[in-house]
Amino acid sequence: MMILRLTTVCLTLLFGQSLTPPELERAQESLRQFQTAHIEWSQEFPMESGNTKFMSTRVAHEDRLEIRRGDWQGCQYPGAIGELWGCAERRIIENREYRCAYVEGGVSATMDPRESTIRRDAPQDILRAGTFPVPRKWGHDDNPDEYFDLPVLEYSAEWRGDQYVVSALLERGGRIHWELDSARDFLCTRCTASDDDGIVFECVTKYEDNGRFHFPSEVVYSRRLSGELVPFKRLTVLHASFDEPDHPASLGPEWLKMIPLTFVNNLGNQLPTYWWDGKRLITEEEWRSRRDEFDYDAYNDQIDRINAGTVFSQPRIFTVDVDRVQNRPGLWEQYVRAFIRRHRLDPAQTRDAWKVLSDAQAKARDYLDSVGEMLEEIDQQIENERMKLRASQVDGQPKKGNSLAIERLEARAAKLREPIKRIFHRVLKPSLVGLLNETQRHMLKAEKSGQRPRPRP
Repeated sequence: MMILRLTTVCLTLLFGQSLTPPELERAQESLRQFQTAHIEWSQEFPMESGNTKFMSTRVAHEDRLEIRRGDWQGCQYPGAIGELWGCAERRIIENREYRCAYVEGGVSATMDPRESTIRRDAPQDILRAGTFPVPRKWGHDDNPDEYFDLPVLEYSAEWRGDQYVVSALLERGGRIHWELDSARDFLCTRCTASDDDGIVFECVTKYEDNGRFHFPSEVVYSRRLSGELVPFKRLTVLHASFDEPDHPASLGPEWLKMIPLTFVNNLGNQLPTYWWDGKRLITEEEWRSRRDEFDYDAYNDQIDRINAGTVFSQPRIFTVDVDRVQNRPGLWEQYVRAFIRRHRLDPAQTRDAWKVLSDAQAKARDYLDSVGEMLEEIDQQIENERMKLRASQVDGQPKKGNSLAIERLEARAAKLREPIKRIFHRVLKPSLVGLLNETQRHMLKAEKSGQRPRPRP
């Protein structure tokens, strides 16, 4: 929104009224022609260093989730191995009211109002990547991103071939330029920040047509060093889907996957203090009134692991319990993400892997459309029978009749889910293996045989 605020000032000076430049407004609208989204992306910094970090972004109307997944081993920073939480995911939820951040495996989270000036946990805005000449908002005077908080003296625009160039002269000197492509809804293909000696920062964006609109596929940031522009950071979109049936309609704190009894600390004292009870956020008053109801064993065990310094201190092993996910298409994403990380797929292979997932889930959805209601009814019957079973126990032993009823219902549900299981094993898994190159196949074969893989020359 910094660009919108900046350009509004420019037009106020030009036309005496507060309006966003039509072309920039059109570019912003072009990037948000959706209500829900799932985006997998990576950032490489410094460029060509091999230091690639993986990210996930979800959008559900006004709600946003960002997950920082670390590098190929899950490491969040150089030297992370051996450090407490060095290989833990960072998860951030942002909605109309608040921003909540949680480090995987922790027993506390932080929350502050969305409009707060505290920006340490602010999501990186992949939805507007390419609009700024620098990757993210920084907060110090020695950082050129402070340009966006300074008054603008003059706004101008001109055509240069098919490019519509919007420029803003800043009060303290320097300019921001946006090059908008008229053939693609005036999307920003190049953005620069310059001073009297030339360009200081540059951002160049490539786009991909998804059939409905264009969305960024790659963003490269450069900065001036010794008089030359040198690329220093690359964002690569590995998968982007929009308004799909399986996208969530909202993103609440349950997406942070906090440990039950996690303390949610209010950073700015503008919001209440909360606890996570495993299903929802509860106030301190409610926690005090219910604290004798909770099971503290898992929480205390986690405290012991934290004190021992062993929580996510080692590289991640990306495996998934196949028995748990094979019958549930909504969980296949976990299997695909683990497959990508375990076999180190390149960007092209990764895009194909997400396409394989999408096609397999579509097949599963087609089948579930015909039996979904029946499965929901059986699952509800199973839950009802389990409640009866718990209520009918004598001396801790369940009645035999109740157990048999559950077994029959589970057998019916398993039979109905068998076609889903076949899609997982006969479509999804072999299609993913088919994406591997010779070296990756050699590593997979060695992995299955239990041998230590040796790269081929």
